[in-house]
Amino acid sequence: ISTQTGNISLLHEGHFEGDTWGLAFHPTDNDIFATCGDDGTIRIWSVRKRKLSRKAKVDCSMRAISWSNDGTELLVGCGGNRSGKREKKDGVVRQKYV
Repeated sequence: ISTQTGNISLLHEGHFEGDTWGLAFHPTDNDIFATCGDDGTIRIWSVRKRKLSRKAKVDCSMRAISWSNDGTELLVGCGGNRSGKREKKDGVVRQKYV
C-alpha cells in the first residue's frame, strides 16, 4: 500500500498451500512455464515478465503437469493428497490453454 496515494500493488503471487509438485516448460515458447500443486491451482508463468500470467482453480490436489506437443493443452495428474484418501478427481484433467 502506497503511503502517498493509497494504491495497492500485488508484489508477488505463488502457490500458497502444501507443496508445488509439477513444473513444465512450454514446448514452443521458452518464456512460458506451468506449475501445479497441493493448493488446487494450475498456474501459467512468464519468465520474461517474472510474474503469473494465468491461473485456474481445480478442486483437488495435483501431482504432475505436462504440455501437449503443440503447446495448446495442459495434461494434469490429479490426486495424491497428504492424507492418502482418494479424491473425487483422482486421475487426469485436461485444461485447454490458448
